[in-house]
Amino acid sequence: MKITNDRMRDALCAEYVLGTLRGPARRRFMRLLQHDVGLRQRVAFWEETLVSFARGTAPVSPSPQSWAAISRRLGLAEPRTQSRFRPIGPLRYWLAAVAVVLAVGLSMLSPLRERFMFEPDVRVAITDDARQALWIIEADRNRNRLRVRTLRDIPVAQDKSLELWLLLADGSAPVSLGLMPQTQGAELELQPRADLRAGNGFAVSLEPRGGSPTGRATGPILHVQTFGQTT
Repeated sequence: MKITNDRMRDALCAEYVLGTLRGPARRRFMRLLQHDVGLRQRVAFWEETLVSFARGTAPVSPSPQSWAAISRRLGLAEPRTQSRFRPIGPLRYWLAAVAVVLAVGLSMLSPLRERFMFEPDVRVAITDDARQALWIIEADRNRNRLRVRTLRDIPVAQDKSLELWLLLADGSAPVSLGLMPQTQGAELELQPRADLRAGNGFAVSLEPRGGSPTGRATGPILHVQTFGQTT
């Protein structure tokens, strides 16, 4: 079995990292990982992204008022009139603790989902002189995120790198978006500082190893692909 749908691949990788992919599905996925380099790279991306998200999230200590509100919602609040039967003390507190964890988790879910959503409104292929596709570039301009997929090995001299540029619609100098991956199956996720909505195309230049030292394209422009400002 080979998963070719990008959204499904991302969803499975995320579930695998989160631990929600279980049973036979997890075992099948682990077998796929042994032979699919691109899938392993997506898993590594999700691991790093989730770890960085956890590092940037401060622990939340609920206030006494929050505890009381959660207990009331779950029916765990101490009744004013003593009942003949009362829940076991430790059980009440364990249930309340679980409720707090769920409440905090739900409050984090929306921004987490937004962070990982990727809905491209631009999709272009960068091709060589023989019209063979080298990279697929997708851009979600609303979230200012970019994804690059490498379709074949692209060798260059050891002292050179390939750099991606955003061509600006107003004709001003192109803006660097980062170095291009050169190995077949490699993917690159970017959230550039430049506003992708200001662009109308991409270019790839040959630069010294590590990229342009000036912030401007210094080497030959090898590939150019334009796109409309609106789709």
